[in-house]
Amino acid sequence: MSQQTSYSLYHGRAVTGMLFGNSPKDISTGAVEDAAGIKVGLAVTYGTLDNQVKLLTGGSDAILGATILSQEYEINYADLGTGDFTVAQNDMVSVLREGYIYLTCEEAVAKGETVFARHTAGTGSVIGAVRNDADTASCTDTGWTFEETTSGAGLALVRVK
Repeated sequence: MSQQTSYSLYHGRAVTGMLFGNSPKDISTGAVEDAAGIKVGLAVTYGTLDNQVKLLTGGSDAILGATILSQEYEINYADLGTGDFTVAQNDMVSVLREGYIYLTCEEAVAKGETVFARHTAGTGSVIGAVRNDADTASCTDTGWTFEETTSGAGLALVRVK
């Protein structure tokens, strides 16, 4: 068995789904409707039942908010670095309806640009992921804004409102 011989003194500034700062927030919860679960840091809509949330299924879906990384979930910390943490079907997930959150964007973005959420998957894309354009009508306008500029795909601070 090999041993770790080096490590970084610094950790990343954030992970996807992490809330930013102590600003006011509006957070709700709902049971995950999707059979495969829902990853943190994705845009979601209202589920079939009043207490459910689900991934977007079309451009006319009303955006509820973005799923939050929370200590209330059973967390596999190895998944945090990959952004692949998933909340299982029927488990409760926290959803940020208003406030600031770090989300993984699909492309470079600029501060002040409108956030679009993917409702139709394409090659290498994830439903609920965010970007700065409609991407040939497979994304819907969320009404949110990017609060920082990025040089490529990766974490970006988003204002959900």
